[in-house]
Amino acid sequence: MSISEPSTFVTDCLLAAFTLWLAWGLFQEASRLKARSIALWLGAFCAVAASGILGGIWHAFSPRMDPRVATLLWTASMILASTASLLFLLAILRVYTSGRLLGILGGVAVAKFALFAMWVAVNDNFRLVVYDSALTMFVIAVLSTWGAWARHLPSAPWVLAGVLISMLAELFQQGRVSIHPHFNHNDLYHVIQMGAMYFLSRGGLLLREREPTAPDLEATQPLPVVGEE
Repeated sequence: MSISEPSTFVTDCLLAAFTLWLAWGLFQEASRLKARSIALWLGAFCAVAASGILGGIWHAFSPRMDPRVATLLWTASMILASTASLLFLLAILRVYTSGRLLGILGGVAVAKFALFAMWVAVNDNFRLVVYDSALTMFVIAVLSTWGAWARHLPSAPWVLAGVLISMLAELFQQGRVSIHPHFNHNDLYHVIQMGAMYFLSRGGLLLREREPTAPDLEATQPLPVVGEE
Protein backbone atom coordinates (compact mmCIF):
# COMPACT_ATOMS: atom_id res chain seq x y z
CA MET A 1 0.00 0.00 0.00
CA SER A 2 1.48 3.34 -1.04
CA ILE A 3 1.75 6.26 1.37
CA SER A 4 -0.07 9.44 0.35
CA GLU A 5 1.91 11.97 2.40
CA PRO A 6 5.18 10.25 3.38
CA SER A 7 6.86 13.29 4.93
CA THR A 8 3.80 14.07 7.06
CA PHE A 9 3.54 10.44 8.12
CA VAL A 10 7.23 10.34 9.09
CA THR A 11 7.19 13.64 11.01
CA ASP A 12 3.97 12.63 12.80
CA CYS A 13 5.61 9.38 13.90
CA LEU A 14 8.80 11.18 14.94
CA LEU A 15 6.78 13.61 17.06
CA ALA A 16 4.92 10.72 18.68
CA ALA A 17 8.12 8.78 19.39
CA PHE A 18 9.93 11.81 20.79
CA THR A 19 6.94 12.67 22.98
CA LEU A 20 6.78 9.13 24.36
CA TRP A 21 10.50 9.25 25.13
CA LEU A 22 9.98 12.48 27.08
CA ALA A 23 6.95 10.91 28.77
CA TRP A 24 9.18 8.22 30.27
CA GLY A 25 11.05 10.84 32.28
CA LEU A 26 7.76 12.31 33.47
CA PHE A 27 6.59 8.84 34.48
CA GLN A 28 9.67 8.31 36.60
CA GLU A 29 9.31 11.70 38.30
CA ALA A 30 5.57 11.27 38.89
CA SER A 31 6.22 7.85 40.45
CA ARG A 32 8.99 9.19 42.67
CA LEU A 33 7.10 12.22 43.96
CA LYS A 34 3.54 10.81 43.80
CA ALA A 35 2.57 14.17 42.25
CA ARG A 36 -0.83 14.36 40.57
CA SER A 37 0.16 17.42 38.55
CA ILE A 38 3.09 15.58 36.94
CA ALA A 39 0.89 12.51 36.40
CA LEU A 40 -1.63 14.68 34.54
CA TRP A 41 1.23 16.21 32.51
CA LEU A 42 2.36 12.67 31.68
CA GLY A 43 -1.16 11.79 30.53
CA ALA A 44 -1.15 14.83 28.26
CA PHE A 45 2.11 13.69 26.66
CA CYS A 46 0.68 10.21 26.05
CA ALA A 47 -2.42 11.76 24.47
CA VAL A 48 -0.26 13.93 22.19
CA ALA A 49 1.71 10.85 21.09
CA ALA A 50 -1.44 8.82 20.43
CA SER A 51 -2.99 11.68 18.49
CA GLY A 52 0.18 11.99 16.41
CA ILE A 53 0.20 8.28 15.55
CA LEU A 54 -3.46 8.27 14.48
CA GLY A 55 -3.01 11.52 12.58
CA GLY A 56 0.01 10.11 10.77
CA ILE A 57 -1.89 6.98 9.76
CA TRP A 58 -4.77 9.12 8.51
CA HIS A 59 -2.48 11.33 6.41
CA ALA A 60 -0.72 8.28 4.98
CA PHE A 61 -3.58 5.92 4.20
CA SER A 62 -6.95 7.70 4.39
CA PRO A 63 -7.40 7.98 0.57
CA ARG A 64 -7.45 4.17 0.36
CA MET A 65 -9.45 3.55 3.56
CA ASP A 66 -13.13 3.00 3.94
CA PRO A 67 -14.51 6.55 4.41
CA ARG A 68 -16.17 5.59 7.70
CA VAL A 69 -12.92 4.20 9.09
CA ALA A 70 -10.99 7.26 7.93
CA THR A 71 -13.52 9.58 9.58
CA LEU A 72 -13.40 7.60 12.82
CA LEU A 73 -9.60 7.69 12.80
CA TRP A 74 -9.51 11.47 12.26
CA THR A 75 -12.15 12.11 14.92
CA ALA A 76 -10.24 10.00 17.44
CA SER A 77 -7.05 11.92 16.65
CA MET A 78 -8.80 15.25 17.27
CA ILE A 79 -10.39 14.08 20.53
CA LEU A 80 -7.01 12.85 21.77
CA ALA A 81 -5.50 16.25 20.96
CA SER A 82 -8.25 17.90 23.00
CA THR A 83 -7.69 15.38 25.79
CA ALA A 84 -4.06 16.52 25.91
CA SER A 85 -5.22 20.13 26.22
CA LEU A 86 -7.54 19.17 29.08
CA LEU A 87 -4.83 17.29 30.97
CA PHE A 88 -2.29 20.09 30.51
CA LEU A 89 -4.84 22.56 31.85
CA LEU A 90 -5.83 20.40 34.84
CA ALA A 91 -2.17 19.96 35.76
CA ILE A 92 -1.49 23.70 35.63
CA LEU A 93 -4.61 24.45 37.68
CA ARG A 94 -3.29 22.18 40.43
CA VAL A 95 -0.08 24.23 40.49
CA TYR A 96 -1.74 27.64 40.69
CA THR A 97 -5.01 26.98 42.53
CA SER A 98 -6.37 24.79 45.30
CA GLY A 99 -9.51 24.04 47.24
CA ARG A 100 -12.89 25.23 45.96
CA LEU A 101 -11.39 27.36 43.19
CA LEU A 102 -9.54 24.34 41.82
CA GLY A 103 -12.78 22.35 41.84
CA ILE A 104 -14.72 25.06 40.01
CA LEU A 105 -12.06 25.71 37.36
CA GLY A 106 -11.44 21.99 36.89
CA GLY A 107 -15.16 21.47 36.36
CA VAL A 108 -15.23 24.22 33.74
CA ALA A 109 -12.27 22.61 31.94
CA VAL A 110 -13.97 19.21 31.89
CA ALA A 111 -17.24 20.76 30.65
CA LYS A 112 -15.33 22.51 27.84
CA PHE A 113 -13.78 19.21 26.83
CA ALA A 114 -17.17 17.43 26.85
CA LEU A 115 -18.70 20.10 24.61
CA PHE A 116 -15.74 19.89 22.25
CA ALA A 117 -16.00 16.09 22.03
CA MET A 118 -19.70 16.30 21.14
CA TRP A 119 -19.00 19.01 18.57
CA VAL A 120 -16.18 17.03 16.95
CA ALA A 121 -18.44 13.98 16.72
CA VAL A 122 -20.55 15.82 14.12
CA ASN A 123 -17.92 18.15 12.64
CA ASP A 124 -14.43 16.95 11.68
CA ASN A 125 -12.95 20.40 11.03
CA PHE A 126 -9.37 20.53 12.39
CA ARG A 127 -9.79 24.22 13.17
CA LEU A 128 -11.85 23.13 16.18
CA VAL A 129 -8.71 21.55 17.63
CA VAL A 130 -6.76 24.73 16.93
CA TYR A 131 -9.33 26.89 18.72
CA ASP A 132 -9.52 24.53 21.69
CA SER A 133 -5.73 24.31 21.95
CA ALA A 134 -5.32 28.08 21.57
CA LEU A 135 -7.69 28.75 24.47
CA THR A 136 -5.85 26.28 26.70
CA MET A 137 -2.43 27.65 25.76
CA PHE A 138 -3.58 31.20 26.43
CA VAL A 139 -4.67 30.28 29.97
CA ILE A 140 -1.44 28.36 30.62
CA ALA A 141 0.67 31.22 29.22
CA VAL A 142 -1.04 33.77 31.49
CA LEU A 143 -0.63 31.60 34.59
CA SER A 144 2.98 30.72 33.73
CA THR A 145 3.86 34.37 33.17
CA TRP A 146 2.48 35.18 36.60
CA GLY A 147 4.26 32.17 38.08
CA ALA A 148 7.60 33.25 36.62
CA TRP A 149 7.23 36.93 37.54
CA ALA A 150 5.43 36.91 40.89
CA ARG A 151 6.03 33.46 42.37
CA HIS A 152 9.41 32.62 40.80
CA LEU A 153 8.34 29.04 40.14
CA PRO A 154 11.14 26.99 38.48
CA SER A 155 8.65 25.29 36.17
CA ALA A 156 7.04 28.49 34.86
CA PRO A 157 9.74 29.71 32.38
CA TRP A 158 10.02 26.24 30.81
CA VAL A 159 6.26 25.86 30.45
CA LEU A 160 5.89 29.38 29.08
CA ALA A 161 8.64 28.77 26.51
CA GLY A 162 6.97 25.51 25.44
CA VAL A 163 3.60 27.21 25.04
CA LEU A 164 5.06 30.06 22.98
CA ILE A 165 6.88 27.64 20.67
CA SER A 166 3.69 25.61 20.28
CA MET A 167 1.78 28.78 19.40
CA LEU A 168 4.43 29.57 16.77
CA ALA A 169 4.05 26.07 15.34
CA GLU A 170 0.28 26.47 15.05
CA LEU A 171 0.72 29.89 13.47
CA PHE A 172 2.93 28.39 10.77
CA GLN A 173 0.52 25.52 10.24
CA GLN A 174 -2.55 27.71 9.92
CA GLY A 175 -0.62 30.07 7.65
CA ARG A 176 0.36 27.05 5.53
CA VAL A 177 4.03 27.97 5.73
CA SER A 178 6.30 25.40 4.05
CA ILE A 179 10.03 25.33 3.33
CA HIS A 180 10.02 22.80 0.48
CA PRO A 181 7.47 21.26 -1.92
CA HIS A 182 8.03 17.91 -0.16
CA PHE A 183 8.02 19.41 3.34
CA ASN A 184 4.68 21.12 3.85
CA HIS A 185 3.12 23.18 6.64
CA ASN A 186 2.08 20.07 8.59
CA ASP A 187 5.63 18.71 8.51
CA LEU A 188 7.05 22.02 9.72
CA TYR A 189 4.44 22.09 12.49
CA HIS A 190 5.49 18.63 13.70
CA VAL A 191 9.19 19.54 13.79
CA ILE A 192 8.61 22.79 15.68
CA GLN A 193 6.20 21.03 18.02
CA MET A 194 8.96 18.62 19.00
CA GLY A 195 10.86 21.61 20.38
CA ALA A 196 7.76 22.71 22.27
CA MET A 197 7.35 19.25 23.80
CA TYR A 198 10.95 19.33 25.04
CA PHE A 199 10.43 22.59 26.90
CA LEU A 200 7.05 21.42 28.22
CA SER A 201 8.65 18.23 29.52
CA ARG A 202 11.34 20.19 31.36
CA GLY A 203 8.64 22.33 32.93
CA GLY A 204 6.54 19.29 33.76
CA LEU A 205 9.37 17.70 35.73
CA LEU A 206 9.42 20.80 37.97
CA LEU A 207 5.67 21.09 38.60
CA ARG A 208 4.78 21.33 42.28
CA GLU A 209 1.20 21.57 43.47
CA ARG A 210 -0.08 24.55 45.38
CA GLU A 211 -0.48 23.71 49.05
CA PRO A 212 -3.94 24.47 50.47
CA THR A 213 -4.00 27.15 53.14
CA ALA A 214 -4.02 25.53 56.56
CA PRO A 215 -6.95 26.55 58.77
CA ASP A 216 -6.32 28.61 61.89
CA LEU A 217 -6.97 25.98 64.57
CA GLU A 218 -6.95 28.44 67.42
CA ALA A 219 -9.65 30.53 65.79
CA THR A 220 -11.90 27.48 65.44
CA GLN A 221 -11.69 26.44 69.10
CA PRO A 222 -14.72 27.29 71.29
CA LEU A 223 -14.25 30.22 73.66
CA PRO A 224 -13.81 29.25 77.31
CA VAL A 225 -16.85 29.79 79.54
CA VAL A 226 -16.19 31.94 82.59
CA GLY A 227 -16.38 29.90 85.75
CA GLU A 228 -15.58 26.55 84.12
CA GLU A 229 -12.47 24.73 85.21
